[in-house]
Amino acid sequence: MNTSCDRRLLLRYIAIFLLWACSAGVLSAQRVWHQGDMWLKWGHDAREAYIFGYLNGYRDGHGDGCKQLLTGDAPSHQTDQVERCRDTEEIDYSKGTTYFDNLLTDFYKRYPGDRELDIQEVLNLLLRGLTLEQIHHHPFPRHNTPTHD
Repeated sequence: MNTSCDRRLLLRYIAIFLLWACSAGVLSAQRVWHQGDMWLKWGHDAREAYIFGYLNGYRDGHGDGCKQLLTGDAPSHQTDQVERCRDTEEIDYSKGTTYFDNLLTDFYKRYPGDRELDIQEVLNLLLRGLTLEQIHHHPFPRHNTPTHD
């Protein structure tokens, strides 16, 4: 009798755990979290550290990828990529991290509805030379592009 009670109790615990695990996944997917809000809560040092890391990672990744393409370590079907590497301009690092910090902060303050956009998405477009307004109207796949404002 003790064994069957223990078994039933164990099955109940397993059922409760499974229900909790299944509902936790569904509920967590519904949680709203915007990187723009996070950006605005960070201090100046944290934002600049993010930008510094992004810029260095971008430079290193781009350089390594182009090096592989240009030295022939990449598959031969990527010849169009080789031309893009040769034509790609380097990022202008002379503006410094504060410049991009100010632009990102201004963007998220000016367009609160765009705070859902990931920091790296906005920063990448800034590095390509887009203005804040152009980024605001950019057709991001998961973002409702504004029709006016």
